[in-house]
Amino acid sequence: MKDLTKGKPATLILAFALPIFFANLLQLTYSLVDTRTFLGEDALAAVGATTTLSNLIIGFLQGLSGGFAIIIAQKFGAKDYKSVKKSFAMSLTMGTGIALFFTVFGLLFLQPILNILNVPANLMGTAKSYIFVIIAGLVATFLYDACAAA
Repeated sequence: MKDLTKGKPATLILAFALPIFFANLLQLTYSLVDTRTFLGEDALAAVGATTTLSNLIIGFLQGLSGGFAIIIAQKFGAKDYKSVKKSFAMSLTMGTGIALFFTVFGLLFLQPILNILNVPANLMGTAKSYIFVIIAGLVATFLYDACAAA
C-alpha cells in the first residue's frame, strides 16, 4: 500500500486523481456512444429524466464512503491497524444498512418518485426500468465505493 502522507501533496493528489478522471471520462464516452447508437433518443431521454435521482443517491453513498475512509485513514495514519480493521468493518456494516434502506425505499416508492420528477408518460416505462436497475444495485455500488475509498 502506498503511503500518501510522504511527498509533495500536489504530485500525490494528481497521481491519485488522474487515473480516476480518465476512467470516468472513458466510462462517460462509452455510455454516451452506446446509449445513442444502440438504444435511441427515447432511452437517452429516460436516462436524462432519472439522472438527478441516481446522482443524488449515488453521490450520497460516495460521500458516505469517503467519510468512512477518513476515519479509516486516521487510524491507519496512527498505525492503529486493529482499529483500521474495526473501522472498515463498521463502515461496511453501517453503509450496507443505509444502502439497503435506500434500495427498499426506492423500489417501494419508485412510481411516486418518478411522478415527482415529472417524467413524461411516454418515457415512464423506460425510465422506470433504468432507475430500477440503478436502485437495485445500490448495495453493490456502496460496497465497491467503500472498498475503493478505503
